[in-house]
Amino acid sequence: MAQYTTTEKVESEIRAESQFSSTTSPSLNDVTSWIEQESAYIDTISGTSFSSIQTTVDLDYNGEDELIALPDSPILTFSKLSYSTSAIESGLSYVEKVEDTDYTVYKETGEVALLSGFSPAYGRKRFQVEYTYGYTDIPAQIEMLASKLVANRVLNTLLSSNVETANAGGSVSVGSISIVEPADVGVGTYRQLQTDINTLKKEILSGFKTFRYRDILNG
Repeated sequence: MAQYTTTEKVESEIRAESQFSSTTSPSLNDVTSWIEQESAYIDTISGTSFSSIQTTVDLDYNGEDELIALPDSPILTFSKLSYSTSAIESGLSYVEKVEDTDYTVYKETGEVALLSGFSPAYGRKRFQVEYTYGYTDIPAQIEMLASKLVANRVLNTLLSSNVETANAGGSVSVGSISIVEPADVGVGTYRQLQTDINTLKKEILSGFKTFRYRDILNG
Protein backbone atom coordinates (compact mmCIF):
# COMPACT_ATOMS: atom_id res chain seq x y z
CA MET A 1 0.00 0.00 0.00
CA ALA A 2 1.04 3.58 -0.65
CA GLN A 3 2.76 5.47 2.14
CA TYR A 4 3.10 9.20 1.50
CA THR A 5 4.92 10.05 4.71
CA THR A 6 7.03 8.38 7.39
CA THR A 7 6.77 8.00 11.15
CA GLU A 8 9.82 10.25 11.47
CA LYS A 9 8.05 13.05 9.56
CA VAL A 10 4.97 12.64 11.77
CA GLU A 11 7.19 12.86 14.87
CA SER A 12 8.70 16.04 13.45
CA GLU A 13 5.25 17.48 12.69
CA ILE A 14 4.15 17.16 16.33
CA ARG A 15 7.65 17.76 17.70
CA ALA A 16 7.44 14.48 19.60
CA GLU A 17 9.64 14.14 22.67
CA SER A 18 10.33 10.47 21.88
CA GLN A 19 10.00 8.09 18.95
CA PHE A 20 7.02 5.84 18.30
CA SER A 21 7.67 2.27 19.36
CA SER A 22 5.85 -0.91 20.36
CA THR A 23 5.53 0.42 23.91
CA THR A 24 4.22 3.90 23.16
CA SER A 25 0.66 5.06 22.77
CA PRO A 26 -0.04 5.48 19.96
CA SER A 27 2.26 2.65 18.99
CA LEU A 28 4.52 2.45 15.97
CA ASN A 29 2.09 -0.04 14.41
CA ASP A 30 -0.81 2.37 14.99
CA VAL A 31 0.98 5.24 13.28
CA THR A 32 2.16 3.06 10.38
CA SER A 33 -1.41 1.89 9.84
CA TRP A 34 -2.69 5.48 9.94
CA ILE A 35 -0.10 6.47 7.33
CA GLU A 36 -1.47 3.80 4.97
CA GLN A 37 -5.08 4.83 5.68
CA GLU A 38 -4.49 8.54 5.17
CA SER A 39 -2.44 7.87 2.02
CA ALA A 40 -5.40 5.90 0.63
CA TYR A 41 -7.69 8.78 1.63
CA ILE A 42 -5.53 11.22 -0.32
CA ASP A 43 -5.78 8.98 -3.39
CA THR A 44 -9.58 9.02 -3.02
CA ILE A 45 -10.01 12.79 -2.75
CA SER A 46 -7.47 13.55 -5.48
CA GLY A 47 -8.74 10.94 -7.92
CA THR A 48 -5.28 9.56 -8.64
CA SER A 49 -2.36 7.76 -7.05
CA PHE A 50 0.91 9.37 -6.07
CA SER A 51 2.78 6.08 -6.08
CA SER A 52 3.32 4.01 -9.25
CA ILE A 53 0.66 1.41 -10.09
CA GLN A 54 0.64 -1.06 -12.97
CA THR A 55 -2.79 -1.83 -14.38
CA THR A 56 -4.69 -3.44 -17.26
CA VAL A 57 -8.10 -2.00 -18.19
CA ASP A 58 -10.79 -2.78 -20.76
CA LEU A 59 -12.36 0.18 -22.55
CA ASP A 60 -15.56 0.52 -24.54
CA TYR A 61 -15.58 2.39 -27.86
CA ASN A 62 -18.39 4.39 -29.47
CA GLY A 63 -17.02 4.01 -33.00
CA GLU A 64 -16.49 7.75 -33.45
CA ASP A 65 -14.04 9.37 -31.01
CA GLU A 66 -10.43 9.83 -32.05
CA LEU A 67 -9.34 10.62 -28.48
CA ILE A 68 -9.81 8.02 -25.72
CA ALA A 69 -9.53 9.00 -22.05
CA LEU A 70 -7.84 6.46 -19.80
CA PRO A 71 -9.14 6.05 -16.22
CA ASP A 72 -5.81 7.22 -14.75
CA SER A 73 -3.11 9.84 -15.17
CA PRO A 74 -0.35 10.76 -15.39
CA ILE A 75 1.00 7.76 -17.29
CA LEU A 76 4.55 6.75 -16.40
CA THR A 77 4.94 3.97 -18.95
CA PHE A 78 2.51 2.73 -21.58
CA SER A 79 2.99 -0.96 -22.37
CA LYS A 80 0.45 -1.77 -25.06
CA LEU A 81 -2.97 -1.25 -26.59
CA SER A 82 -4.84 -4.24 -27.99
CA TYR A 83 -7.97 -4.10 -30.14
CA SER A 84 -10.65 -6.77 -30.40
CA THR A 85 -11.47 -7.46 -34.03
CA SER A 86 -14.72 -9.13 -32.95
CA ALA A 87 -17.61 -7.91 -30.82
CA ILE A 88 -18.06 -9.12 -27.25
CA GLU A 89 -21.13 -11.11 -28.32
CA SER A 90 -18.97 -13.15 -30.71
CA GLY A 91 -16.08 -13.56 -28.29
CA LEU A 92 -13.31 -11.01 -27.91
CA SER A 93 -10.19 -11.55 -30.01
CA TYR A 94 -7.45 -9.03 -29.23
CA VAL A 95 -4.69 -7.95 -31.61
CA GLU A 96 -1.88 -5.72 -30.35
CA LYS A 97 -1.63 -2.39 -32.19
CA VAL A 98 1.51 -0.36 -32.89
CA GLU A 99 2.21 2.86 -30.98
CA ASP A 100 2.74 5.94 -33.17
CA THR A 101 1.42 3.99 -36.15
CA ASP A 102 -2.09 3.09 -35.03
CA TYR A 103 -2.28 5.36 -31.99
CA THR A 104 -0.25 7.76 -29.89
CA VAL A 105 -0.24 8.38 -26.13
CA TYR A 106 -0.40 11.64 -24.19
CA LYS A 107 1.05 10.54 -20.88
CA GLU A 108 0.49 13.70 -18.83
CA THR A 109 -3.25 13.82 -19.50
CA GLY A 110 -3.78 10.05 -19.73
CA GLU A 111 -5.23 10.01 -23.23
CA VAL A 112 -4.81 7.85 -26.32
CA ALA A 113 -5.31 9.37 -29.79
CA LEU A 114 -6.22 7.08 -32.68
CA LEU A 115 -4.25 7.79 -35.83
CA SER A 116 -5.44 7.77 -39.43
CA GLY A 117 -5.59 4.30 -40.92
CA PHE A 118 -6.88 2.72 -37.71
CA SER A 119 -10.68 2.70 -37.65
CA PRO A 120 -11.91 0.51 -34.78
CA ALA A 121 -15.54 -0.57 -34.66
CA TYR A 122 -18.16 0.26 -32.03
CA GLY A 123 -18.44 -2.14 -29.09
CA ARG A 124 -17.97 -3.03 -25.46
CA LYS A 125 -14.41 -3.82 -24.35
CA ARG A 126 -13.02 -3.11 -27.82
CA PHE A 127 -9.73 -1.96 -26.28
CA GLN A 128 -7.49 -3.50 -23.67
CA VAL A 129 -4.64 -1.30 -22.45
CA GLU A 130 -1.71 -1.94 -20.13
CA TYR A 131 0.20 0.89 -18.46
CA THR A 132 1.79 2.17 -15.26
CA TYR A 133 0.48 5.42 -13.81
CA GLY A 134 1.16 7.68 -10.85
CA TYR A 135 4.37 9.30 -9.65
CA THR A 136 7.94 8.15 -9.14
CA ASP A 137 8.49 10.93 -6.58
CA ILE A 138 5.82 11.92 -4.05
CA PRO A 139 4.87 15.61 -4.53
CA ALA A 140 5.78 17.81 -1.56
CA GLN A 141 2.15 18.86 -1.02
CA ILE A 142 1.07 15.23 -0.79
CA GLU A 143 3.78 14.34 1.72
CA MET A 144 2.91 17.40 3.79
CA LEU A 145 -0.81 16.62 3.84
CA ALA A 146 -0.20 12.99 4.79
CA SER A 147 2.10 14.05 7.63
CA LYS A 148 -0.44 16.53 8.97
CA LEU A 149 -3.39 14.14 8.67
CA VAL A 150 -1.55 11.47 10.66
CA ALA A 151 -0.27 14.06 13.15
CA ASN A 152 -3.87 15.12 13.69
CA ARG A 153 -4.85 11.54 14.52
CA VAL A 154 -1.93 11.26 16.93
CA LEU A 155 -2.93 14.48 18.69
CA ASN A 156 -6.57 13.42 18.90
CA THR A 157 -5.49 10.12 20.46
CA LEU A 158 -3.33 11.95 23.00
CA LEU A 159 -6.10 14.39 23.84
CA SER A 160 -8.53 11.53 24.42
CA SER A 161 -6.02 9.69 26.59
CA ASN A 162 -5.30 12.77 28.68
CA VAL A 163 -8.97 13.58 29.18
CA GLU A 164 -9.74 10.00 30.20
CA THR A 165 -6.94 10.09 32.77
CA ALA A 166 -7.82 13.63 33.90
CA ASN A 167 -4.30 14.71 33.08
CA ALA A 168 -4.77 17.13 30.19
CA GLY A 169 -1.53 18.85 29.33
CA GLY A 170 0.67 16.58 31.36
CA SER A 171 2.89 13.56 30.80
CA VAL A 172 1.04 10.25 30.90
CA SER A 173 2.10 6.69 31.45
CA VAL A 174 0.06 3.52 31.85
CA GLY A 175 2.16 0.79 33.39
CA SER A 176 5.15 0.31 31.13
CA ILE A 177 3.41 2.00 28.19
CA SER A 178 4.17 5.69 27.77
CA ILE A 179 2.34 8.32 25.77
CA VAL A 180 4.39 10.06 23.09
CA GLU A 181 3.92 13.65 24.20
CA PRO A 182 4.26 16.44 21.63
CA ALA A 183 6.20 19.51 22.69
CA ASP A 184 4.36 22.81 23.16
CA VAL A 185 1.17 21.96 21.24
CA GLY A 186 -1.45 24.44 22.39
CA VAL A 187 -4.90 25.37 21.15
CA GLY A 188 -3.48 27.79 18.58
CA THR A 189 -1.11 25.21 17.15
CA TYR A 190 -3.87 22.59 17.02
CA ARG A 191 -6.18 25.01 15.18
CA GLN A 192 -3.41 25.90 12.75
CA LEU A 193 -2.96 22.21 11.99
CA GLN A 194 -6.66 21.98 11.02
CA THR A 195 -6.30 25.08 8.85
CA ASP A 196 -3.19 23.67 7.14
CA ILE A 197 -4.99 20.40 6.41
CA ASN A 198 -7.99 22.16 4.88
CA THR A 199 -5.77 24.46 2.80
CA LEU A 200 -3.69 21.57 1.47
CA LYS A 201 -6.84 19.61 0.60
CA LYS A 202 -8.14 22.52 -1.47
CA GLU A 203 -4.78 22.96 -3.22
CA ILE A 204 -4.58 19.26 -4.03
CA LEU A 205 -8.17 19.09 -5.26
CA SER A 206 -7.61 22.05 -7.59
CA GLY A 207 -4.15 21.00 -8.67
CA PHE A 208 -4.37 17.23 -9.07
CA LYS A 209 -7.97 16.06 -9.40
CA THR A 210 -8.98 15.80 -13.05
CA PHE A 211 -11.84 14.29 -15.00
CA ARG A 212 -10.44 10.95 -16.09
CA TYR A 213 -13.21 8.73 -17.43
CA ARG A 214 -16.55 8.73 -19.16
CA ASP A 215 -18.81 6.14 -20.69
CA ILE A 216 -17.72 6.58 -24.29
CA LEU A 217 -20.61 4.51 -25.59
CA ASN A 218 -23.20 6.82 -24.02
CA GLY A 219 -21.27 10.10 -24.39
